[in-house]
Amino acid sequence: MNEYTVNIHDKEYIIKVNKRKHMNNTEVNQQVSAEEDASEACLNATMEEYQHVVRRSEKLDNKVYILSTICGFIFAFITGIISNLSDFQMPKNGIQTCLVIVYIIIVILMSLLYLYTIFRLGILLTAREMLRLTPDYLLLHKIYNIKEKYARIFIASQYVKAINDTNKLLEKRFKEFNWCVYRTAFILFLAFILHFLNLFIIHKVV
Repeated sequence: MNEYTVNIHDKEYIIKVNKRKHMNNTEVNQQVSAEEDASEACLNATMEEYQHVVRRSEKLDNKVYILSTICGFIFAFITGIISNLSDFQMPKNGIQTCLVIVYIIIVILMSLLYLYTIFRLGILLTAREMLRLTPDYLLLHKIYNIKEKYARIFIASQYVKAINDTNKLLEKRFKEFNWCVYRTAFILFLAFILHFLNLFIIHKVV
């Protein structure tokens, strides 16, 4: 720090001036690198979040495959329940007639729910397009003409948009998958009811 004495209109003033440290080229380059590192850190964070979204989508696909396999086993159970209709004899009274009618109604309801669930699972298994920054895409937007820092910012912005769009889509797909699980559980519930109802009807008719 330097001190200077200045006389103005017969008054003495002391001025203190701080020395400014001269920045050499190395320090300037370090500052520029620090700014570039910040953009690189943002891009890395964005890429990690994008990978997280991709893993969420893959986990959902695996869950859909598992539920589809379970529905395959349920199909064999349902066909067995439907085939039991051929074993029923002609009802002998009103109670037996009502039991058979209830059985048929539940079978129809369960079959329709099963077919609808399979249809929705098929939609969930359809391929979903996700963002890929291919060389053609980068050339189309002329990324090669801009500075590296701004290129990273542009790429990060594209991935952020893809993340937001994919998260909205995943939220809808997860809700749809949950409803498929609920319907599958209800189908199993109806199947067990029909199984015991079948035993009761056979016992009554026989």
